[in-house]
Amino acid sequence: MTILDTGNVGIGTTSPSHALSVVGDVNITGNFRVNGTVFTGGGGGAMTGVTSISNASGDITLAPAVGTGAVQINSGAASTSPTTGALIVSGGIGVSGGIYTGGAISSGSTVSANTSMYTPQLYGTSTPSGNIRIDGTSDATKGNVLLASAGGNVGIGTGTPGTKLQVNGGAIVGATSGAGQNYTNPGYNNTLGIFGASNSVSSTAGIQFGDGFSGGSRQWGIYNGRASSGQVNGALNFVMSNTVNADAMAGTTVMTMSSAGNVGIGTTTPTGAKLILSTNSSAGADFIKMFDSSTANGEMALGDSASIAGDFLPYLHAKAVNNSANPRAGLMLDLEPSDDAGSSPGLNINARIGGSALTNSPLLVVRNNGTERFRIDAAGNVGIGTTTPATKLDVRAADNTTIATFGNTKNQATFEIRSQGAGQSQGLAFKRTDASYDQFVLSPSSGSHANTLFESAGGIEFTADSQGFGIPTADTTGVFYFSTPAGLTANSGTHNFFHIKPQIMQSGAAGYNGLNVDVDEQTVGSGNRNIVNFATSGTSRMVVTSSGNVGIGTTSPAEKLSVAGTTQFNGNVRQVAGQFSGASYNNAAGTSFDFNNGNVQYTSANCQAMTLSNMQDGGSYTIAVKGTTSGTCSFSHAGLTFHYSPAQGTTVNGSHSTYTFLRVGNDVYVTWIALYQ
Repeated sequence: MTILDTGNVGIGTTSPSHALSVVGDVNITGNFRVNGTVFTGGGGGAMTGVTSISNASGDITLAPAVGTGAVQINSGAASTSPTTGALIVSGGIGVSGGIYTGGAISSGSTVSANTSMYTPQLYGTSTPSGNIRIDGTSDATKGNVLLASAGGNVGIGTGTPGTKLQVNGGAIVGATSGAGQNYTNPGYNNTLGIFGASNSVSSTAGIQFGDGFSGGSRQWGIYNGRASSGQVNGALNFVMSNTVNADAMAGTTVMTMSSAGNVGIGTTTPTGAKLILSTNSSAGADFIKMFDSSTANGEMALGDSASIAGDFLPYLHAKAVNNSANPRAGLMLDLEPSDDAGSSPGLNINARIGGSALTNSPLLVVRNNGTERFRIDAAGNVGIGTTTPATKLDVRAADNTTIATFGNTKNQATFEIRSQGAGQSQGLAFKRTDASYDQFVLSPSSGSHANTLFESAGGIEFTADSQGFGIPTADTTGVFYFSTPAGLTANSGTHNFFHIKPQIMQSGAAGYNGLNVDVDEQTVGSGNRNIVNFATSGTSRMVVTSSGNVGIGTTSPAEKLSVAGTTQFNGNVRQVAGQFSGASYNNAAGTSFDFNNGNVQYTSANCQAMTLSNMQDGGSYTIAVKGTTSGTCSFSHAGLTFHYSPAQGTTVNGSHSTYTFLRVGNDVYVTWIALYQ
């Protein structure tokens, strides 16, 4: 033992560097203290009270007996953080063998194992919102992470997965976190979110399907659009590729759904409609076909019926099931408009070229196995039996055939329109189905009925030349025109060229009109508006206008009866009511008197200068002056001279006066009476 002058004591050494330096084994039976801390030595090599063992220059090795010994660290409290627990390591722990624990293994960094790690549960942290990362290697060159590679199922969000992968809750595929990523709350409410792996409009995401064997060549994919593959960014595309292990996005896009919700089949840019079908196949391709697989014949198809590829002609083909026991129509339309107010048609067909109406092409053509039966042209003319209808209804038929038949439900009477042919010249006929002859016939002037325009079984007949009876093309000849043959003369007696003689058996209060002419004026122009016109040799003799005025010798009667010329009455002219000149007319101003307003007029004004007009030669007129202030009345009329009897004078104050005028030629004779009380 050596004690130096520094106070250091050495046992087994002559140069102690510490207060006590021992070279060799030390056996302590009791306790010893270090800086006041008591270290107690126990049996079996145990030591208590040690708070730190360090070696600044190397390792500290704890080596129990091989195979039977162990290093035991006991603590009453479990580890809840990197600074608590029985064993606290500030760095990593390297283990050449396995690590077994009855509790949890927690790490703030990485737990690595060269072979296997067995644990019922694995946590990234014990704090809220912690993360855990599983990687094949910490090296930059990554390997694979195998889950249940030897069998079993993988469950995410469930402890009892029933398939190879079962996810309870939402999931995200392809997306990476970062500012600006184009998704919000993906996988929400148990959904699967598939997103592009980068923050770019051209980033793609989707689902891919394949044949599943080494010789397979066909791949299908559902992707969002990618402009580099001829698609629209943001659209959903259904793509097919026939190349093994190829980029399925570069294959053929068979269907596209745009961001606006439009669906395109055969086009990657569906715009303008919710569903667009497009094909560049040969002519006659079907776009849509519907049928019942249980039948052999029934189907309906919508497609292109053009005979030349590239010339699109849409068509609808419908074919009913061949069932002789229960015949069916080829196509049934069941139409139900929104209302029955008269403005909602059951079927509305509107044809046009761009924004313009058709002018040459027909609106509608109906055919029977390729043979035309019916059409409506661009002008609205209907043609049956003709492709060029010239009128609103143009019906054509072969010779010696009935063009149209109209009858009642009991087949008791028939109205027929017939075509002219050899041996049958009737154009229009009425007949009874129980009679062998026609009751009423209108016929052209040919065949067995030459020059007979109208005949009936009752003995009525019109016989005339080629213009004797008909509907002419010129409005000046009339809509309904009767004429006699040229040169027809009346030699003796009285001949009625147009005779109406109805035989009436009237009873009760029923009335009748022997001849009723009712003109419905739809529009009114500036010309004559005569209901009836009687003329001889083209000169009008009497007219009845639309206002009810009758004109004799004039075509513009201004009164209910206007006669131009001398009128002779062989009997009496009797006034039933009113006056011949009409009711008296109140001329309030008393300065101008127009006798078209009536032959008898009066004024409450006083006598003054008065201007008269429309006095007819031979006419008699009267003016009563009811003004009560005395004065002198003077009269004037263009082109006429007035003569007074008695001489013109002043009226009497407080009384009425009357003036009577008789026009004879250009002279007017005036008589007047005052002092009416």
